[in-house]
Amino acid sequence: AGLGAGASLLYGVIMNLWHVIGFIRPLTGTTVLAAYAAGLPFDLAHAASTAVFLLALGRPWIARIDRIRRKYGLDAQIDTM
Repeated sequence: AGLGAGASLLYGVIMNLWHVIGFIRPLTGTTVLAAYAAGLPFDLAHAASTAVFLLALGRPWIARIDRIRRKYGLDAQIDTM
């Protein structure tokens, strides 16, 4: 869940950078800081909800993926020689 929350925050940083580069004029330290501050509540909510959903649903999803992987032999080693 922690990795998911961290990935969500990283996604927010990247998307906020895209917003700053594409839409913020004039591009100053103050406007960049304001844009990141405006996105912070959404980014935190996104990270928290990702962590909650991963805690609640992560194990069942992994169990299903493992079952499908075993069923179709997707965990077999590939001989490249």
